[in-house]
Amino acid sequence: MPKTVVIAGDVMWDHNLVLHPTAPRRFAEGLPHTTMKRWRGGAWYLQELVQMACADLNPAVTGMPKTDKALQSFTIWSLHPEVEKSRKQVWRIRQLLGCQMPEEGPEIQLPPNTPADPDLVVLDDLGLGFRNAEDRWPAAIREGGAPRSIILKTGTPLAQGSLWNHLIAHHADRLTVVLSVGALRARRAMIPQALSWDRSIEAMVQEFENGPSAFDLARCRRVVVHFDAEGAACFTRLPLHHRPHEPGKPARALLPQARLERFLYHPEHLEGAWEAKHPGLIFGNASILSAALARHELDPDTYPLFIAVGRALAAIMVSHECGFGPKDKFGPETANKRLRDVLHPAVDKSEPADAYFSTIDHCLLDGVATSGRADSRSKPNAATPSAYRSDLLQDLTGPSLEYIAAKAVEVVRRGPAAALQAAPKAVYGKFFTVDRQEIERINAVRNLIVAYQNNAEDRRPLSLAVFGPPGSGKSFAIKQLVAELFGDDKGSYEFNLSQMEQPRGLHLALQQVRDAAIRGRIPLVFWDEFDTGELRWLKDFLAPMQDTQFTADGVIYPLGKAIFVFAGGTCPCFEVFDRTRAGGVVEEAFRAVKGPDFVSRLRGFVNIKGPNPISADCQTAGGRAEFRPEDDPAFLIRRAIILRSTLDRFYPQLIDPDTKEAAISGSVLRAFLTTKEFLHGARSLESVVHMSNLNGARFFGVAELPPPDLLNLHVTKDFQEIVARAQLEAPIFEAHAEACHQAWFKMKAAEGWCFGSSRNDRAKLHPWLVPYDQLPEAVKEMNRGTARLTLAKLADLGYVIRRLRPADAAAVTPYTFSADEKKMLVCLEHDIWLRDKMLRGYAWAPETCEPLRLHRDIAAFQDVPAADQELDWVITETIPVVLHKHGFILERKTGEPPQ
Repeated sequence: MPKTVVIAGDVMWDHNLVLHPTAPRRFAEGLPHTTMKRWRGGAWYLQELVQMACADLNPAVTGMPKTDKALQSFTIWSLHPEVEKSRKQVWRIRQLLGCQMPEEGPEIQLPPNTPADPDLVVLDDLGLGFRNAEDRWPAAIREGGAPRSIILKTGTPLAQGSLWNHLIAHHADRLTVVLSVGALRARRAMIPQALSWDRSIEAMVQEFENGPSAFDLARCRRVVVHFDAEGAACFTRLPLHHRPHEPGKPARALLPQARLERFLYHPEHLEGAWEAKHPGLIFGNASILSAALARHELDPDTYPLFIAVGRALAAIMVSHECGFGPKDKFGPETANKRLRDVLHPAVDKSEPADAYFSTIDHCLLDGVATSGRADSRSKPNAATPSAYRSDLLQDLTGPSLEYIAAKAVEVVRRGPAAALQAAPKAVYGKFFTVDRQEIERINAVRNLIVAYQNNAEDRRPLSLAVFGPPGSGKSFAIKQLVAELFGDDKGSYEFNLSQMEQPRGLHLALQQVRDAAIRGRIPLVFWDEFDTGELRWLKDFLAPMQDTQFTADGVIYPLGKAIFVFAGGTCPCFEVFDRTRAGGVVEEAFRAVKGPDFVSRLRGFVNIKGPNPISADCQTAGGRAEFRPEDDPAFLIRRAIILRSTLDRFYPQLIDPDTKEAAISGSVLRAFLTTKEFLHGARSLESVVHMSNLNGARFFGVAELPPPDLLNLHVTKDFQEIVARAQLEAPIFEAHAEACHQAWFKMKAAEGWCFGSSRNDRAKLHPWLVPYDQLPEAVKEMNRGTARLTLAKLADLGYVIRRLRPADAAAVTPYTFSADEKKMLVCLEHDIWLRDKMLRGYAWAPETCEPLRLHRDIAAFQDVPAADQELDWVITETIPVVLHKHGFILERKTGEPPQ
């Protein structure tokens, strides 16, 4: 029997005024200069999308009848570049003109035979009358109705009107609400825009725990909030990681309040970033999402939540990209065809949801990886308003410095694009970072610059500051950001204040800035080393920053719009520079040079960290009494990115053109990543590479490093000590990866599994039951992933590796772990696998279905079926065997060999 769906809500006719690029020369000139097209909108449009999303189920859909007595909306469309700077054009919205209420006539109601007990009711509440017109509501949601589930697509004002009051009173346990994050912000939700995904996730959790949404939206069965096409937050009252309830036992009740279920995010784009590069507007984002969720509600086993939301977000991108068709054909046909392909991709096509990643459920992780732990998530009893602390980078890397170091090794070997695929990142030109603090600061500055550019009334210079240790690339980051935003349109000026002796030098510089503004440009001006000379220059900038003028030789000169970037030369971070509340003589001296007045005129700042951990001075200024590398674990990734970038640019012969693998020794790589300090920041890191004997070299080994006395110019002495330690090289990782596959192969074969072109658990068929060298590269990489974490897993057990002397190799046998050590290792192994799967959107299901991101092992290790636990056990047994085969032995960190 087909599923039944009822769709109701505000309906409208969309009148689309199409402006062609050539204007008519006279009033009576014929078309096609300007045309009017009419299409169905509101609940009518939503019905079309629901039927498209649910086409494979062929449900019986009942919707609002078609009539001219409906709302009339008006929109102006014009041609826009398909993507920024592209010559290809598509139709997108230029201006929204609003809605006109219908003339008096009969109310639009559902047919009288509409079922009262459908599988799904979908309501489109645009705030245009339906929410308060009870006689237009479906019988299914009124008294006596019995819908299995309800989806409410809604907007501002949220949680108001008769419809909301009725649904929350009578149907909250079956209600899914779909809305945009803009609707939450409209009622003053404290959700920042486009800073970082971590910040957005924390703010959303805070909103649903303690904000206005905790008292209305959090009472619903599920709430899905989209961040344009780039992300979506899912909150639910469903018990997470649920299992089918046992016969005779009551089903688990819904939670009293919705909690974060998952947050999907695009690692390359923050909210609005993708659409900003595709000029023009388009409608239907929430409708597309609602349609995909309708398909999920009708049969969640064949259309899981991650697939539904991920495909919906990808479809929103497609809808915006296509607009209303190419230049020569205005209409939705092109977009609709591609929407169908995204919502139901062909078997031989890639999964549209692959572009998105998900938060992970830390409750499922055993959490035994505690050595050198860098996890800073707040505990439930923390004094902070919200117990949730998001760290998406650490979700990818793992919980401790050893795991982050392993990921950093992968970054250098495979490149950031492959190794950091799931990490949220900020990329502006050649500036690249995955460090959360850097992402948030650079994006905050971006938002300031964009707002300043668009506000013609703001004539004061936009004053920003950038700080960082020497060689951290302070000016580079801002220059790349501005180039990304404005291209070649902005004139750039750079003045080093440490080289100016008299105020006249500053006046001449400001005169150049003034001349550029007179020519109609917004100049970008770098004031380098502004904090030198005992801050003597601060007072000279107060008038230009605040009053948009400067005085030279008794004459006042007005300035125009400009972007001032003050680059610190002596202070490693803003917290060290700002001594407004330092107290004592330090604060008095800062006030004497007008430091607080200068700070009050700044509108933003960026701290660029560079390759070293946050300095002790910055830690102290930030309120930390003691510095630990664990307080800034991302420094390992920053170093890896700089090192790989240097090899790519200057020594491309070290990079395999096919695999993109870097040919570098594990010992050399480990020294670059873990040495205590590069004495002159990124300059020192690059200098060590350039000082090495790499011209024409095909491998970067220990022999290629410069001699110790030259190394000491740029690194601390522990660099050479680290080089001398035993490290695992790429061939050993490959051997371990192959050993893991062989162990899995033997286990599966013993259970009666055979090769099959697709996985079938019931028939015991699997496509990976082939020799290692015949595996797809992606599957090999999965095995390499766990092999690369060997040192991290051993560190959690308290072991390091030591190279065996040839004379001792024959007398030493592979080490055998104790029962407790084995148990810890298998839990670690499962956590590594589970972390990766959850990042990719997998959810638990009684039967595994890889294409739908469903797996029966998405659970804490103790809840994994015994047959599947065995795989983790056999993998752990390969570690000492592979190490021994390649001449290594395990040793306690204290230096004593294991007993």
